[in-house]
Amino acid sequence: MNVQRKRILFLLMAVLLGSLVGTGVFLYSQTHLVSSPLQTQGSVDLLAQQKTMQTYLHDTPWVGLRYLPELKEWRFYALTGESRQIELVHSFDLVKLYYLRADGGLSFTWAATSVDRTSPQNVILSSRPLLPGTLVAVSLKGDNVSPIGVNWEDCDSFYCRVANAVDGILILDDQGTGISNGFIRYGWEPPSFPMYGFLCWWLEPVEDPLPLISIPKGDQK
Repeated sequence: MNVQRKRILFLLMAVLLGSLVGTGVFLYSQTHLVSSPLQTQGSVDLLAQQKTMQTYLHDTPWVGLRYLPELKEWRFYALTGESRQIELVHSFDLVKLYYLRADGGLSFTWAATSVDRTSPQNVILSSRPLLPGTLVAVSLKGDNVSPIGVNWEDCDSFYCRVANAVDGILILDDQGTGISNGFIRYGWEPPSFPMYGFLCWWLEPVEDPLPLISIPKGDQK
């Protein structure tokens, strides 16, 4: 019995010692994690970049999407970010756009800068290459554009057919509302992931790229 008691006591002490060591390692790791300057610095930098973009975009002619009746044009202002290429039946060059919603909140979407750039029927949707941090006027205009949206079927060009197909990748309601008309009529945000669709609107640079703005690259969607 005496030997058995010693064995039990030894096992209890071993379990207690293991618990204390495990607790110490956990507390050390948590303290080390919280005090890591890299994680804290990254969070601060991203928030600072977003704040800088918000402040700058608040100084554009207006915030949010607006219709200009004399031009038959819908327009909003955005700052350009990264670029990428995707294949969706056609080849598209895209640019990420950071813009302010009507409530002043920062959001982003994607827009095409060209369609089938190397083919004879290519469409170029920007007057020049867009570097990150460029302020652009993003517009949709033409005879098929009205205060209630765009009717792609009223236009038979290659551009309109492609834009109609891209707009229809994501149908937003039981009325068949696509991306552009959802954005125009109801303020529904265009997709943040380009494979769900993007804007085929015209991009006109308003100012040269801003050297003090570093476009965040943390949300690679």
